[in-house]
Amino acid sequence: TDLWLAISLACSIRLMEYATFNIQKIKTISELTARYKHNRRINISSNVKASEIHKNQHQGKDIPAKIQNRMHDINSIRKNEGGRKLRNDTVPAVELVLGASADFFKDTSVKDDNFLDEWAQTQIDWATDYYKGRGRIAGWDLHSRDEKTPHLHIIFIPETIIADKRTGKNLPTLSAKDFMGTKSEMNRARSSHAKANEIYGLKRGRNYYKEGKTPPDYRSMNELKRATSKAVDDLELVEGLYDIDMLEILDQQQSNQLKRIKKKVRAPEQTPTP
Repeated sequence: TDLWLAISLACSIRLMEYATFNIQKIKTISELTARYKHNRRINISSNVKASEIHKNQHQGKDIPAKIQNRMHDINSIRKNEGGRKLRNDTVPAVELVLGASADFFKDTSVKDDNFLDEWAQTQIDWATDYYKGRGRIAGWDLHSRDEKTPHLHIIFIPETIIADKRTGKNLPTLSAKDFMGTKSEMNRARSSHAKANEIYGLKRGRNYYKEGKTPPDYRSMNELKRATSKAVDDLELVEGLYDIDMLEILDQQQSNQLKRIKKKVRAPEQTPTP
């Protein structure tokens, strides 16, 4: 069952705590505005504890307007130098979401606000240094207590200098492609981020590319999360119950259910009599 799967996964994963890294393009200003309103809790989603919002931290005012103004400035510079303006479909921002596995934040020492501030600053320093020359931070949001697991959102303007094809001059532009790079580069970014978090005892998650495999897509992961959400809730109820008799009962229930499923699958279809 999903419950048994959740128990098995919890037992195998619990001994290791991981740094988490997610990177995604924000393709339009309207999408950026929606992300900004979510991150600043202007729009509050159902999974957010309203009573804990005041504990969040933020840097950077009106990020969508800031990025729009910078895009306008870049276009002015490019025009004055005889270059082409930014394309209409230019990606205005890239978002990093950095965190760690839930068990890491359950530790008593990690719950201390000063520690969480230190951890967040480590993430910001790493991101600033790693993406130097490819972009700059427009703002960030630390969701410290109002969601199940603390995490940090960092919004980058993917600003860089590239030779303009028309003039040959090195001019400012926005390039999410150069910022994010290839799959190999994103793999290096994950490894670098994990390395920066070794001071907290965190490790890098599974390296699919090193194994020659493709990681599951985001949609599939969300579907898995929804499918196992009840199992995770059930797991929290039985968490800590490691009585061998209870485990044997669960194992027997799992075995019996599997037998019933196999019997149904193998049963030949009944052909109606004419």
